[in-house]
Amino acid sequence: MALSAYRRMQIAAALGSGSLGDEPLTVIASPFVVNRLDTLFQEYETMAAGNRPRIIERSLFDIVRSYDRDDADVLHLVAISPFMERIAYRVRNDFTPLVECELMVACSADHPFASKNFVTPADLAATPLACYGEEFLARLVGHMLGGGRPNVLLRTSNLAMIGRAVASGEAVTFTDSLSAFMEQPDLRTAVVPIKESVTFSLGVLGTPASGSSAEMFAHFLERYLATSCASYMERRPGEGAADEAVAL
Repeated sequence: MALSAYRRMQIAAALGSGSLGDEPLTVIASPFVVNRLDTLFQEYETMAAGNRPRIIERSLFDIVRSYDRDDADVLHLVAISPFMERIAYRVRNDFTPLVECELMVACSADHPFASKNFVTPADLAATPLACYGEEFLARLVGHMLGGGRPNVLLRTSNLAMIGRAVASGEAVTFTDSLSAFMEQPDLRTAVVPIKESVTFSLGVLGTPASGSSAEMFAHFLERYLATSCASYMERRPGEGAADEAVAL
């Protein structure tokens, strides 16, 4: 209860003198981004008095191909990694990065990785993985492994199935530094940095219509990161990654 009240105070601080708007909010994002911001979407719904956002999932590559033809009052949220040079160049004038993140490993608290300060790409190449079935994540992992073939035990969009595979110790999965910071602690799980991990920027693609709910939410997202995630925003991706595992 106290945590809930504290989070409400953080959101109120992020809102400042603004509001979330009464008009329906439509967000087009990749499943990868939706999963990264799940906590924030839940808090938005609470503060917006039931004004549940309409979430439309598309792959990053489909969004990049069509974002400039969508309605102007739609908010496009994407994640782009520096190694994706062609995409970064194509959207260079329309992409507003809000926060940088790094890929991390999530495993059972009993898994051998949980006691490590960090894991390496070589460690991951030899370990069964349970991955969300999305091309963007597959590209991140493939790039991090240097084009090597990952040992994928499970690739699915069923998060519960991935959770069971990780809880059993059969496999490890991936999360990211922002999600690790935002989500509530889970003593059954450990999140471990990856040495020389891949990074990506999460941000807004295109310009929402002035005064629209999409524009209001984009401003809210920026303020939320600056207030509720202030200590995270002050660090650089990879900073402290080799120092200690983060227990969740």
